[in-house]
Amino acid sequence: MSHNTLTALGRRMLVLSIGLFALGINSVAHAKIEVGQQYYTQYNFWVEKERHVTTNYSRGELIPLNTAVTVESIGGKTMLLDVDGRKIMIENKQKYTQRGIDTIAEEMLGRNKVSLSKYSKDRQADIESGILRLGMTKEEAIMTRGYPPRHKTASTKANNWVYWTSRFVQLTIVFENGKLTRGRGLY
Repeated sequence: MSHNTLTALGRRMLVLSIGLFALGINSVAHAKIEVGQQYYTQYNFWVEKERHVTTNYSRGELIPLNTAVTVESIGGKTMLLDVDGRKIMIENKQKYTQRGIDTIAEEMLGRNKVSLSKYSKDRQADIESGILRLGMTKEEAIMTRGYPPRHKTASTKANNWVYWTSRFVQLTIVFENGKLTRGRGLY
């Protein structure tokens, strides 16, 4: 590639990064997810009947953060994971997530485990159990519950996030000064 081509590519990447930042989208480069490779879950998620829908309900069985998984397939609206011999289908509802399955995969999976060593034992237990607690940071809330669907929470930079606990029940949580301060049933 010529120097001019690389410079133009660099300018496009900078414009894209600024645009993503303005939208409140984490612009940290995530590893491209590849079929056949092992990864670790970067946040908790729940499955029912071997299926996780990206609207992110907190119903069914908890698959904890830092679970080793192998990507069996990815494409269209789905990703199939092997979790210790179990096949779990991740089904993207793009109408709600406003992201493609590749982006979902890059947020959900990482090459390394998430270190919880900087947190107290109680906070580690809350995160690993999928229990949101008052005083959590936004980063801790994401590890605990995953990303809220963007159709109700356009940016994780916002102070009000909306999660769904089921198809008909929503949970709004409120952050003030970077800490979780309110939400139904939270203590």
